[in-house]
Amino acid sequence: MSHSAFDVMCPHCHAALTISPEARAVVGHKEPLKPKPVGDMDEAVQLLKKDPERRETLFTQSVESEKMKADRLKKSFDDLLRRAKSEPETSRPVRDMDLD
Repeated sequence: MSHSAFDVMCPHCHAALTISPEARAVVGHKEPLKPKPVGDMDEAVQLLKKDPERRETLFTQSVESEKMKADRLKKSFDDLLRRAKSEPETSRPVRDMDLD
């Protein structure tokens, strides 16, 4: 059963990665296009004034992501705490200093 390579997008740098299931490794990549640097301050100010809705949307998404992150961590902690309380305490592992 032969599997062909597939492409995924890196969530960090947004590069296109080609992954081979047989090799279980990245076998190729394509760097994302980088925007051209801003030439002067007037151009930078115009770019900032141009898209306030996009910035607001990105900020809102960031806030929601942080709220969900806190909820996931709390749920995970509560699950582990509940599991630790329900499982009987087993004997502690023997340490080297206990053998003396």
